[in-house]
Amino acid sequence: MSKCVKCEQEFHCAMADGENGQPCWCTTLPVIPASALADAGGDGSACFCPDCLGMIARQAGLLPS
Repeated sequence: MSKCVKCEQEFHCAMADGENGQPCWCTTLPVIPASALADAGGDGSACFCPDCLGMIARQAGLLPS
């Protein structure tokens, strides 16, 4: 299990949790600019959970509110 860098919720990340090359749920989202991820507290060392990453994408105007 992975832990969200923002809210610390545990979640499943196929890439970090070693799913033998299976795509992760996050690949279904639009590409989120690194600056938006950094503004949300991401430093590239860990993933965001679905709730937090969805919120970041909405705040960046990439998903409907």
